[in-house]
Amino acid sequence: MSATSDDQRPTIRGKRVRGRQTSLEIEMVIREYARVEKFTPTQIYRLLKDNEKLLKGHDLPVLRTVQRIHRKAVPPDPSGPWSLADAEVDPDDAALVLPVLAEVIERSGGRWQQFSKDLAGWIVKVRVAAPDIPPRWAFTVAQSYQAGEKHKEAVDGLDQMLGFAPWRDKAHVRRYFLAVKMLHPEWRTHVEIAANGKPDYPMLYSRAADGFVIAITYTEHPEELIHA
Repeated sequence: MSATSDDQRPTIRGKRVRGRQTSLEIEMVIREYARVEKFTPTQIYRLLKDNEKLLKGHDLPVLRTVQRIHRKAVPPDPSGPWSLADAEVDPDDAALVLPVLAEVIERSGGRWQQFSKDLAGWIVKVRVAAPDIPPRWAFTVAQSYQAGEKHKEAVDGLDQMLGFAPWRDKAHVRRYFLAVKMLHPEWRTHVEIAANGKPDYPMLYSRAADGFVIAITYTEHPEELIHA
């Protein structure tokens, strides 16, 4: 496949977009809008093009790049829609899935309306393994397990995160990040503590150039949590 020529690249406010590897920060934005908000690649591209704040000083990726990242973030899922009405669905399992579905419907403004059978199965596994995990975290972690399985990627980082339960409070975030630094010094980590004093939901994924990335959204000084 030939590289995109300069005259084919899009512009933003008159500036030519460079043909270089998409930054990790922009890839995170694309993945979040693909997974959590259920935006299409074209919607995400237009959002980035029209909102320079989301670009954070980085280059605007071409639509083809957004499509490629979107495909990896949201792999094909032929398992079919999940419903309590299905004869094989255990009501006890449904009790774990339905609060997550409600959270995701609200978060996405209705773009999410139901889960697939495969994703619902991962949500059940995550919530049984970590009963106190918040619905938003359970959704994101379940998606990451599902994508890891589809792409045959290691998911040991997800197992470790569930073990340390960083959603609980700052002390658990600090303990978890200390373990990450010890086990995986190459990993990139950053965290944001929400207004309620608890860690915001995570974005978790792997990229060959960066190893496994733990992104509990963002803060300028994550070392404050590690060295406090």
